[in-house]
Amino acid sequence: MKKYFLLLVSLIIFAVAITFLVMNNQKDETDIVSSPASFESVSQPPPSFKEFDKLPGLVDAERIKAGLSPLIIDPRLGESASNKCAHAQNLKYWAHDAPDGTKWPTFIDAKIKYKTAGENLAYDFDSSDEVIVGWMGSIEHKKNILNSEYTHVGYALCESKNYPHMIVQHFISL
Repeated sequence: MKKYFLLLVSLIIFAVAITFLVMNNQKDETDIVSSPASFESVSQPPPSFKEFDKLPGLVDAERIKAGLSPLIIDPRLGESASNKCAHAQNLKYWAHDAPDGTKWPTFIDAKIKYKTAGENLAYDFDSSDEVIVGWMGSIEHKKNILNSEYTHVGYALCESKNYPHMIVQHFISL
């Protein structure tokens, strides 16, 4: 029940973030390597979290089932997701926007120019399988995963006392 309540709260926060994104999404394009890269986690997953490196494949499987292309792993998005994770740990929050006023796109803006962007969050799941079930069971998270405009993605997993197994997923379209 706790997981579903937290997903609902994250959906509300996500809606606010999308509003911000829609109002501020005029970004310039930039060239990046467009060939798929192998997934490399930015942080070492804790032993209690099972198969973090499996998550990108599960996301791509959902996209393929929906007739979409797999996402390209972008190390810069992995870094932005890792920075968001560290920021959330340091300020002890779990939300798209931070209590210090930092908006979630700030972490991506520092790394990449993009047209549109999205963020999915999760915590307190014990495996990638559980995370994908949670995200696909949430309308807003599923919309991000199945957004045909998104072409690139990055992931991070971090640990904190307040938010165990926190996962940040950043998407962009160029």
